[in-house]
Amino acid sequence: MKTRVLLLGLSTYAEFLLNALHETGDAEIVAVDKDEETVNRIADRVSRPVIGNAANLDLLAELQVPDMDYVVVSMGSLESSVICVLYLKELGARQIVAKALNNEHVKVLELLGVQEIVFPERAVAKLTAVRLLHPIVINAMSFDSEQSIVEVKAPEAWVGRSVKELALEDTYGLGAALIVDGATGQLNWPQAERTIESGDALVLFGANDQFEELEKNVPGVPSLKGRLAAGLFGGARHPR
Repeated sequence: MKTRVLLLGLSTYAEFLLNALHETGDAEIVAVDKDEETVNRIADRVSRPVIGNAANLDLLAELQVPDMDYVVVSMGSLESSVICVLYLKELGARQIVAKALNNEHVKVLELLGVQEIVFPERAVAKLTAVRLLHPIVINAMSFDSEQSIVEVKAPEAWVGRSVKELALEDTYGLGAALIVDGATGQLNWPQAERTIESGDALVLFGANDQFEELEKNVPGVPSLKGRLAAGLFGGARHPR
């Protein structure tokens, strides 16, 4: 059964999300926006295109909100976004994902109990800053204040060595979740005899302190302690 997603407001972020979901073929998408031209442009990529103001209780009531697996709110104004979230709560939405426009918007959405808050501009800017300063980092995400998962380009010191030889867990306390083949982009499980080649990337996980130990001992690996703990790479916040 396909995942049912309701998109409310077709911002640039929402349209990129729509495209990504459409490409998988695993989602049934209902998209709502008050701009007719915008809705017509994406109509062939959704199950149901709707022209209308998503911050309208009567309209939302017609869209079977409780049956949706996810409702994504990506409205152009803070007021419309907040009103929309309030109506979705009233209608029994199961999982709300909301795009934040600024820090104040984040705080309001947290108070409303939104399960996932996305701040794309902030997340992309922070990741870009880290990648400019530390080109070896491809991506990273904090699990909490103590642990992270980081994708790094294989340092030159690792090239030609097997996963077993690197002994990442024994030496640094870091686990290798995946190896990304530099030639094909294929994801591989980190088999012990797999030799690291130039251009490969490794997805590592573990305590932030251990990433600092890795930095001290392997040339070219940046220190991530503190940056990860501060949630530098986090684009979403999950209210507790």
